[in-house]
Amino acid sequence: FSSLMFTKQPMDVLFITGNIFVLEDGNIGLIDFGQVKQISGRNRETLAKVMIALDDRKSDDHPEDLEKIGNLALELGVELNEDCQDEAPAAVAMWLFDGSVEKLPGGYDKGELSPNSPVKELKSFPQDLVLVGR
Repeated sequence: FSSLMFTKQPMDVLFITGNIFVLEDGNIGLIDFGQVKQISGRNRETLAKVMIALDDRKSDDHPEDLEKIGNLALELGVELNEDCQDEAPAAVAMWLFDGSVEKLPGGYDKGELSPNSPVKELKSFPQDLVLVGR
């Protein structure tokens, strides 16, 4: 929040750039949430583990990291085609949850419309996580 700008609005509201308002009485006002989804406790915990594993990985092709990330993706309920590569679960998780990845494991492409996208390996994706993956 260090670069946010405050301006006085005619409705006696201090405005923070974006969708967060500081009202004159000091309360915070939030508007325009867009699409919102509540995630179950178990999925929330596993999703947090996925994010931590992605952040803690040594590299995008370290076998132990790929196994951990892939297993967590499967724990979330992601189902893959039976003939997919071993790296597919990790590639799907990295594609969905890590925009900084330059190269996906297993030679998968980042473009979702590519014939070599990890999306083609998805058999089923948990409905609860659709918005999270977007």
